[in-house]
Formats: sequence, C-alpha cells, structure tokens
Amino acid sequence: GSSKDTKDVIPIKETTKEAFHAMIEFIYEVEIDWETKSAVDLFYLANMASKYLIEEMGEYVKKISETFPLTMETVVEIAATAEEFCQFEETSTALFLHCAKFLKSQLTSVNSCLTFVARYSDTDMMATAVKLVAKLDQLSQQEEQTTEHKVKKCPAGHLLIKVV
Repeated sequence: GSSKDTKDVIPIKETTKEAFHAMIEFIYEVEIDWETKSAVDLFYLANMASKYLIEEMGEYVKKISETFPLTMETVVEIAATAEEFCQFEETSTALFLHCAKFLKSQLTSVNSCLTFVARYSDTDMMATAVKLVAKLDQLSQQEEQTTEHKVKKCPAGHLLIKVV
C-alpha cells in the first residue's frame, strides 16, 4: 500500500547496535553471553525492554544486575553507572544495592572503611563512594532490626533465638 516504508534502513534511537542485537536475540531465545555485557550495556538493555514492552527481558536484566561481577577496583565505578541510569529505577537500585552488599563483605573493619573513603576523596567518584558507605549503614541497621525480631527472652530472662 501507500503507507509502506521505502527506506532500506530504519533508525533505532537511544541504544547501541549491540544492545539492539541482544534484544533481538532475547526475543528469539538465542543464548546471550551475559558475562560480556558491561554495566552500561545492561542499562541500554533495560531501556530496550521498557521501550518495546518486553517485561521478561527487563526482569532478566534486573536479575543479572544483582549478580554483576564486582571487584574492589570496579565497585564504585559500577555504582556510579547505576546512579547515572537512575531513570531505570529497578535495575539501578538492584545494581547499587548489589555494590553495597559486595562492599559490606569486603570492608570488615572501621579502618578498611576509612581507607576506602580516603581512596576516593577528592575524586569525581567521592559522592558515590560516600553513598555506598551510607548504604552499608542502612544494611547494618536492617540486619539489626531483623535480628531484634528473632531474639526473644524466656520468662526467666534467658535469650531464645527463633529459627526462621
């Protein structure tokens, strides 16, 4: 008909060629090598999932962000990427929380926390590093609240721990 598109190329905006290709692979259930995807790639995929209403892919991207490989050298940069793409709230929050939980396992003393913050002072990553440390405090408070609900005393005053 007269409304037929005569262009050979259809422009796809707000993504990368790789992310669009991965979306097509996801739709056609082709195995995707998620380990080769960067944090930025995950957000381009989250964008594609949102834009083209592919809820299952959006959920999968969030799940991948919860297990994204981290090191002490990359954790702040990855957290900064999560902050940069905050418009993808679920994926951004999941990735930032994953970074904070990773740090919690690595920073086991006051001195290690101070060393970590000092490493990023006067850098463009300072705000993100401080937010991560603040998130560690929130995680610790949540754990304490959870523990308080599990600990009970018997009438004699002895501690009883409720197994959940």
